[in-house]
Amino acid sequence: MHRTLRVLIIDDHAIIREIVGQLLEMEQDLQVVGKGVNADEAVVLTDRLQPDVVVLDLRMPGKSGIDVLGDIQRRHPQVRIIIYTSLIDPETTRKALQAGAVACLLKTDSLATLVEAIRSTSVDHLPQHVGNATNAASPKSVWPAMQMPSQAIPSLAS
Repeated sequence: MHRTLRVLIIDDHAIIREIVGQLLEMEQDLQVVGKGVNADEAVVLTDRLQPDVVVLDLRMPGKSGIDVLGDIQRRHPQVRIIIYTSLIDPETTRKALQAGAVACLLKTDSLATLVEAIRSTSVDHLPQHVGNATNAASPKSVWPAMQMPSQAIPSLAS
């Protein structure tokens, strides 16, 4: 049996926080423990809530997701951070992964891709499939090489 993964969502767009949070809460093994709007809140909420996974927007007012990623990793090395962004380029992806992100996903990816990325952060949840993320060179999502998908997960709409 899988343990429940505690998820913190950090995004400056309220609709993303609310909708993604509601959809993740529908998964039996995921619990959204908090939501924040910027990098400062990411650190404070991670300190207070002790999530297993932080779903972190890259572009926010003030500090960027990459700026705060290192802060969180230094304070909480056990926390896994997934970058969840609208746009990303190869250089930014490299910086995010070097700073400690376990994955970089686009907001255009399916919910199933995000859920599987979250689950894959736990040894209790070994990934079997991961949506459109096919390799680290993909212009879409970036998935660590050890977790390459063997086939796609259908989106919720299919």
